[in-house]
Amino acid sequence: MTSRLDSHHEGDSGSGDRRIVVGALALCLVLTACVASLALAPASASGTNREGPILVVGDSLVVQATRALQSWNLPSVPIIAQGGLGSAPCDWETGYTDPLSGHHVKFSHVFQETRPAAVVFAFTGNPGVEPNSTGCVNSSGRYSLSTLLASYKRALTKMAVYAGEKGARVYLSARRARSMPT
Repeated sequence: MTSRLDSHHEGDSGSGDRRIVVGALALCLVLTACVASLALAPASASGTNREGPILVVGDSLVVQATRALQSWNLPSVPIIAQGGLGSAPCDWETGYTDPLSGHHVKFSHVFQETRPAAVVFAFTGNPGVEPNSTGCVNSSGRYSLSTLLASYKRALTKMAVYAGEKGARVYLSARRARSMPT
């Protein structure tokens, strides 16, 4: 993690488009490494599942990048992108109700449905949708970066361990921190 912060703010013109492009490029790099490692991995001696899609789980930027991710048409490696508006790892780990679709979403359920060979976690820093039921940060007031990071660490660790125990490789897509509007 770096301590340098981006200088652009939410209100800057085009910053939303830049975030989508930067997010998609970061996912591109992670997915390229993911596909290469799956192709070069030794046969099932490692205990990893080499058959199956790549599951990308994240927030609304994953949803916005879904078409780009799926347009790569990687030979015999389907990409399944699952994201939720305003969601954070804590929502996905314990399960939450997506505010747009009204569907209950939980990582372990999505994992069991898709049985991926690899999982890419791609979140951008949302505090979470349902703080009271999922243990996410309550965004109705001020919260510290350390509180947010602790929430991310707890949930990402649990989901990564779950996926790893089921034979999937796990990757984190991350980009450097950005400054929040003042």
